[in-house]
Amino acid sequence: MARSTAGAAQHQDWRGKRDLAMLTLLYGCGLRIDEALKLNATVALDQSYIVDGKGSKQRMVPVLPAVTEAIAVYLNPAPTS
Repeated sequence: MARSTAGAAQHQDWRGKRDLAMLTLLYGCGLRIDEALKLNATVALDQSYIVDGKGSKQRMVPVLPAVTEAIAVYLNPAPTS
């Protein structure tokens, strides 16, 4: 079934916000892709976060306000289907 134009635009907008949130998280926190993918939406990103890195080593990374904002923008309009 084909999506409506409005539905397709909303889906494209959601993907753009997801991509921006991921890139902001990677660059803004200095995370590797596997570290970022291990995070989940229930984690409250405060001012710092402890991530599990290579070799089961943990490290604390700062979380910039721009990262928190990009994630909030991404999570708010997420489609249900």
